[in-house]
Parts: sequence; C-alpha cells; structure tokens
Amino acid sequence: MVRGLFTLTIALLVVMLVSPPSAAVALGLQTDLTAEQPAVLVSPKPNTPVPLYLRPAPNQQNVGYGPDGGSVTVLEQAGDYFGGSDPQTTWNHIRLDSPPYTEGWLEGKYLSFQAGALASEQNSE
Repeated sequence: MVRGLFTLTIALLVVMLVSPPSAAVALGLQTDLTAEQPAVLVSPKPNTPVPLYLRPAPNQQNVGYGPDGGSVTVLEQAGDYFGGSDPQTTWNHIRLDSPPYTEGWLEGKYLSFQAGALASEQNSE
C-alpha cells in the first residue's frame, strides 16, 4: 500500500515537471485552451510590427515582433476571473506562422480572427 502511494506520488511529480502550467495560469488568469485558431496580426499603425511579450502583461519582456498582416496561430486565450472578458483586452498566446515561428503573448486588439479564417480557407484550397 505504501509502495503504491509512493509510486503514484512520484508519477504525479514527473507529470507536473514535464507539463508546467502556462504563463497565464501562473499569473492567476482564467484561460481558454482553444483549438489552434488562425488569425492575422493588426498593428495600430500600418506597416508597424506588433510586439510579442513573454507573459500576458504589457510590462513584460519583449520576445520579438510580428509583422503587420502576418498570419499567426492562437494557442491559448487568457482573461481575468472578474466579469466578462473583452475580446479586445483578452491576452492571446500566439505563434507566428512563418520563420522564426516566435511564440508570445499579445492583446486581442492586435488580432483579426475573420482575416485569419479567410487566409486559412484560401491556403487549404
């Protein structure tokens, strides 16, 4: 009995080490693990790169930039636990669909899901 409990404890620790929580969960944000959704980056100023952050907060380390109009895949969405999440302020964990395939976080106001769906349909034809 004790040996079985010890084995189970070790197995759980291994799983926790192999799959740590996302940055959003670690920061106490409510997450929605979406099936990978296509989207397009939208810069507030035309032809200006969009910054990608290490964590879902604006004062975090910048991990790179995505090009205005660049195709991305949304891997995860995170909002706060209080009230309804506004799509414009919801944080999105994204991956660039072209090299260097950078992953990072940005607010929903920098994404167009309609344009991403159209681009995805055109690529599959």
